[in-house]
Amino acid sequence: TVNKSGEEGKPIVWKGAGDGEAIIDGLITGDMKPPRTIDEFSDEFKKDYGPEMRVNWLTARAIEAVNVHDVWFEDLSVRNAQYAIVGHNSSRLVIRRCHLYQVARGISATTNEDGRMSGLFISDNVVEGPAVWPRSKGIEDSCGIWFSGEQAVVCYNYVHNFGDGIQTMRGKILQDIDVYGNDVRQCTDDDLEEKDTFRNIRVFDNRITNVFHPISVAPVNGGPEYIYRNVLYNMESEPFKIHNSPSGVLFYNNTIVEGINTMAVWTPAPVHNCVMRNNLFVSDHGQYVIMSDAKMIDCDFDYSGFGQNAFEMFSKWNGLRFKTLAEAQGKGLFRHSTMFKPEGMFAANVEIPNDFKVQYPEPPDLRLGLKSPAIGLGEVLPGVTEPGKPVDLGAYPVGSELPHYGPRPEKK
Repeated sequence: TVNKSGEEGKPIVWKGAGDGEAIIDGLITGDMKPPRTIDEFSDEFKKDYGPEMRVNWLTARAIEAVNVHDVWFEDLSVRNAQYAIVGHNSSRLVIRRCHLYQVARGISATTNEDGRMSGLFISDNVVEGPAVWPRSKGIEDSCGIWFSGEQAVVCYNYVHNFGDGIQTMRGKILQDIDVYGNDVRQCTDDDLEEKDTFRNIRVFDNRITNVFHPISVAPVNGGPEYIYRNVLYNMESEPFKIHNSPSGVLFYNNTIVEGINTMAVWTPAPVHNCVMRNNLFVSDHGQYVIMSDAKMIDCDFDYSGFGQNAFEMFSKWNGLRFKTLAEAQGKGLFRHSTMFKPEGMFAANVEIPNDFKVQYPEPPDLRLGLKSPAIGLGEVLPGVTEPGKPVDLGAYPVGSELPHYGPRPEKK
């Protein structure tokens, strides 16, 4: 339990020393019986956590830094706990280059009672959870990184095998947040769940693989929230969870490759003031290419590319159904969007998933091929696309280098 704060510019740093591994282990030893398997560990966490549970074999919180400020945790391994690191009501916490594993929740800094929690910085961590892919238990409570407040940065983390990967928590204030460079895999509910936010949120340059809902904006309260240059591969449900009447979300230059449900909104709550531009949707088959059960109010979804092998109807939109893209364009919808076959889309040989239950061990390279049909079909977006050049669809302009995802090599 850390209850002493540092000063701004003079933090207290808890750091693993030397070349060895500093381990904080929540397992209570002696005659207590530890969990035999990670599945048993996960199932036990779903029970009530009263005093009896805490003395049986696990501590609830391995590291607790509540109501403090200017405290850093670096180069630590934390294991065998319900929560690895808890930082409620705290400011200017830094958590970096830590390994959190055999935990139900990795980092939890969600309580913000006085509205002053700010400056959270979480980077270059490996966070491993108890969930397994494909989803078999419904919605799971486990979460890799869960936070609230303002002026937060969550970047270059590798998060896998949780219910939710990286999630924001509703509070008195939830704004001015960057989530980028993360590699998130095998999450059985929402992968990047930046929901209940107010304004000035950026979710960009993340890679998401083998998940249920890749990115959730359910809801965003006014925005703007920018979702751009993310790469999504192999998902069970909607690529963007646009539920609970979000407003003010801008989806720019994302690449989405999945088996079915190319672009879908499955709930009826109306969506306000959202914009899509330059996204690349690639799918093997589906009932619709793009569909929404929600009423789209003052929304503008255009300049998309749809690489689709087979479908029954092109779209269902604001209560209207269109057999083809041309029919929808005749009514003024998706006027600058394009449909094409996915063959030759990518420079690498990319398998289009047709069974989401398959776990792909490594994300594929989704950079465009030199003759990709998605080249040059986008709209110029100041501050997002490169000035003075044709705009390609998706996250990677043709000929670009791959961004770095997950923990970065440590400089010597």
